[in-house]
Amino acid sequence: MNYAFNLVCEIYGNGIFYTVTSEVKTSGTPDFPVTQMIMDSNNHIIESSHHDVIREWKTTDPSSNTFAGTSREILRIEEPYPDHNVGQLGFNPNAKPGDDDYGLLYIAVADGGSDGFPVSDTDPLDNGQDLATPLGKILRIDPLGNNSTNGQYGIPGDNPFVADNDPKTLDEIWAYGLRNPHRFSWDSGGEGKMLIADTGQAFIEEVNLGIKGANYGWGEREGTWVIDENNENVLYPLPKNDDSYGYTYPVAQYDHDIRGIAITGGYVYRGKAIPELIGQYIFADFVKDGRFFHVAVDELVDGKQATIKELRLFEGKQEVSFLEIIRKKRSDVRFGVDEEGEIYVTSKQDGKVRKLVPSPESSIPAKITVTKTNYQGWQDSYILSNGQVEAVIVPKIGRVMQFRFKDGENTFWENDQISGQAPNPKSQEWDNFGGDKTWPAPQSEWEQITGRSWPPPATFDSITVTARVICMDSYTVTRPPCSLCCTTPAVFFS
Repeated sequence: MNYAFNLVCEIYGNGIFYTVTSEVKTSGTPDFPVTQMIMDSNNHIIESSHHDVIREWKTTDPSSNTFAGTSREILRIEEPYPDHNVGQLGFNPNAKPGDDDYGLLYIAVADGGSDGFPVSDTDPLDNGQDLATPLGKILRIDPLGNNSTNGQYGIPGDNPFVADNDPKTLDEIWAYGLRNPHRFSWDSGGEGKMLIADTGQAFIEEVNLGIKGANYGWGEREGTWVIDENNENVLYPLPKNDDSYGYTYPVAQYDHDIRGIAITGGYVYRGKAIPELIGQYIFADFVKDGRFFHVAVDELVDGKQATIKELRLFEGKQEVSFLEIIRKKRSDVRFGVDEEGEIYVTSKQDGKVRKLVPSPESSIPAKITVTKTNYQGWQDSYILSNGQVEAVIVPKIGRVMQFRFKDGENTFWENDQISGQAPNPKSQEWDNFGGDKTWPAPQSEWEQITGRSWPPPATFDSITVTARVICMDSYTVTRPPCSLCCTTPAVFFS
């Protein structure tokens, strides 16, 4: 039996909490059975995989370290494939007694997976757009109510589809068109925005605003692109009449060209330990990349694209990656937050809980300027400068083209490709065409070109700066440049 627990803080009084577990099908009867034929990658009819079960638990002694009490099953969902299950349960922490949202349980349900586990086909049962199934949705229920079909929970009267007069529509649905809404959270300050991280398929990872009744487009859209349902490795630009479809698009997104392949959501930082991060939504990629990112919550506005930046991690004074911290090849990172707004990090790979705290370097952040230019025939190029050295990047092709001293003097590295030409991204030459560059850094030409010894003198910025293109500008066109330099440093202490 495979368990995946999500512990939800009590909302009604001491001792009540909720979990979701993945369980064998013989353990009960699903409230939401799969009604379509399920096929494997060889076109053979197969049985469903398992059930996801949500339970309410009530302890007799909330102060005890050992559970003793009662539980009851609230609802049970049949899952067609092994992957893409219920991702999270959560209550809106901003809701107060008397608010419409108070005491209502949000449930993030993925699209049920695909026929070639873990990923092979684009939503093969078309669950994302089907309002007759809970798969690919955010559900919203009242766990203490009883007007559901099974009588074990309530359906709020202000849910968006309660009055649509279609008997097939599930009134529990709050939003739909999601592939794998792995994590969601609410900003505890500002406007109290709900943020949903939706794990992408072959191309795009999404940060979405939680909006009542929204259709986020899956499986017709991946990010701000059209999906070819017969070929998951192809995306197309949005059609001219796209507004007529009524899709709600991500407020921030990144593509797999930056080496990340699966977003995990986090929290907006509202703590006091790291002032530089206040109001920043912290999240990460949880597979082989393991990088941490942040974006200003005030820039997450419906209809716009916000700039994503990378969060630098330190152990002591040494900058490291999260994979180096946990000494594993896959991060499996998850985030948590305490009552003070401080953020915690854990990984299934090593089972440790770490706290995000200031690094010794955070008092002297690198100051980066960005200037638009035209480099060797490339339109929409940008110069990134820390006041001593600068890099030229071309977001359209995702590459750093040149490193030099300020104002273009003494170039000590330059890409051989010029005049707007670039090798095919699938060719061997592409690997050596630009890429991530760091300054100050002991480039092979440093001493010969600069006439200076290594390390650089103290007049250089003391924080190492990496120029890295984080997404193609064709993916985010509203807020160029589509690049990132170093941002606020941070450190993890075990």
